[in-house]
Amino acid sequence: MLERLRSSMPHGFRGAPADGPVAAARQRVVSVVSGWHLGLSQDRLDDLRLLASEVVTNALKHTSGACAVCVRWTGTRVRVEVTDQDSALPRPADGGLEEESGKGLMLVAALSAEWGAEPSTAGKTVWFEIAPDESAAARRRPAGDAFPASSHTHVRLLLRGAA
Repeated sequence: MLERLRSSMPHGFRGAPADGPVAAARQRVVSVVSGWHLGLSQDRLDDLRLLASEVVTNALKHTSGACAVCVRWTGTRVRVEVTDQDSALPRPADGGLEEESGKGLMLVAALSAEWGAEPSTAGKTVWFEIAPDESAAARRRPAGDAFPASSHTHVRLLLRGAA
């Protein structure tokens, strides 16, 4: 019964391009998911916080308007969707790990169980999913993943301070 309730009740909110929207959005995402008591470890909550920050930042940085954020439990994973007004689908940056910017999608690909982007009536929706305490080796990558497996490993090590 509780599983059905969690999966049927998504939580949505608007992120506006004002002072502090990214910090507020990532905190709201983590607070909502923490309130569902899914048993996510601190590492998984940290991943959720980082990924929410990346997709909201991209939505606000590359458009002049607000974005809509939806968080839901699918029954097996936490899914976060960010919809903005720009119809251009995101593409991975051409630069390497040494570049100053453009690593957002690389982080999303490396730390999520699955992610993607699709056109929507408003513009586009970028989404990612994480599973509770899923090991990095067990994560499934979406078909057509633009990043090689070695990039996933390297990004994970960089984030954990091991590189």
